Amino acid sequence: MKYRVLTIVVVIMLLFGITVSAQGYEYTISPGENFTAAKSGDDLTLLSQKLDMTTEQLSTYYEQNGIIYFAVSDVDKAQIKISVTTDDFSSQVSDISQLDDQSLSEFAKLFGETEVVVNNNRKYICTTNTKMVDGINFTVTQYVTICNQKTFYFTAYNEGDDTSALIAAAFNSFELCEKTSQPPVKSNYTLWIVLTIVGATLFAAVAIVMIIKIIKGIKNETED
Repeated sequence: MKYRVLTIVVVIMLLFGITVSAQGYEYTISPGENFTAAKSGDDLTLLSQKLDMTTEQLSTYYEQNGIIYFAVSDVDKAQIKISVTTDDFSSQVSDISQLDDQSLSEFAKLFGETEVVVNNNRKYICTTNTKMVDGINFTVTQYVTICNQKTFYFTAYNEGDDTSALIAAAFNSFELCEKTSQPPVKSNYTLWIVLTIVGATLFAAVAIVMIIKIIKGIKNETED
């Protein structure tokens, strides 16, 4: 049952069709004692047990989807995944800080119900989607930023009608920065914004659809 929850993330990553990269940055995160967590390269034994997976399956999942951090908690059925990719948009923009406040605001509005947030001196585009299934609300929250020509996705899932306090606290503890500086890359931002909008729209739609299927599957198993 827990393993199927991972299909949300798998489908999202396949939709983007992007190349994994993980160089030129460093990050820190302290989600708290309620989470069982593992960074890329860590021993995955405890986390794989929580997810009802083998360590080999989980290791392959990390590698194929650019995951650098994964954490799960029984509280609010919360999950946090941080993944790193290199796509056309990040390659052209280099760093989200290159966009001034007006450009960033216009960029965020194109996603629909979003907001621009600042966390530990870095700007993020935040999207939140909530859906009620059989009387239970589920929320998927995603924070996206560009750092050193790489796209970082902080994707969280929790039971409830809004982003849980547990997820919010974990994101507030997340700090990302470059290891090396690179000169700005001039580009046609409009073109890459349009391409990224398509990906973000797919993310919202697929995440909700997969949540519905997961909950219905769990319900059917319970009834059987």
